[in-house]
Amino acid sequence: MMGHGAPAWAGQPEEVTELLGMTSEEIQAEHLAGKSLAQIAESKKISQETLIATILDARTADLAALVAAGKLTQTQ
Repeated sequence: MMGHGAPAWAGQPEEVTELLGMTSEEIQAEHLAGKSLAQIAESKKISQETLIATILDARTADLAALVAAGKLTQTQ
């Protein structure tokens, strides 16, 4: 999850860095150079659909874990 001072794209940083084969710092540098996360993925031959699916799958797993731990209800 995003920490204090994390870049806007960092909703699922581990999954994004793994998918792109880059460090968070490398992705942030590309972002600061004006590239969107989708453009960075495209430069790595990764489709926008794959990028979105990776982020959504990771987010869904995070939410399921919170529900299982009783920290979040299913309706929340």
